[in-house]
Amino acid sequence: ATALLQMLFQGRSLETRARRYLESRPKALEIIHRERINSCLVLLRFQLPVGFSSGLSPGQHVRVHCRNASQGMKLWNGKPNLESEPNTLSRSYTPVSSPDARTLELVIKEYAPGGDFPDGGRGSTFLAHTAALGESVFISGP
Repeated sequence: ATALLQMLFQGRSLETRARRYLESRPKALEIIHRERINSCLVLLRFQLPVGFSSGLSPGQHVRVHCRNASQGMKLWNGKPNLESEPNTLSRSYTPVSSPDARTLELVIKEYAPGGDFPDGGRGSTFLAHTAALGESVFISGP
């Protein structure tokens, strides 16, 4: 009985909440599902490690880090390329999964090449097409 009381007071025995995984430091998460919702929206699901959740409340965001498809180019989408220098870029998205879910879900708007965006969106094209299922993508929290 004494051991049980010690464990209860130390907070180790009955803890069932998942720990928050995302933080300001980018961490790799695997893309486990991609689903086209309509012509410009894509649902992405990322696997969180066992025992963790995103821990993000409604309104918080994550930054998805991706390769810079426009690196070294003077123009992008017919305009001066203000992001020609960095190797990687980050784009912010608000999760649509619950804070205690064991996966992280994002809905992204894809800026496909053509029309107003002849080169397409840098981040959205990567997430909607270039990154493969099973590939890890670096994501950081708020």
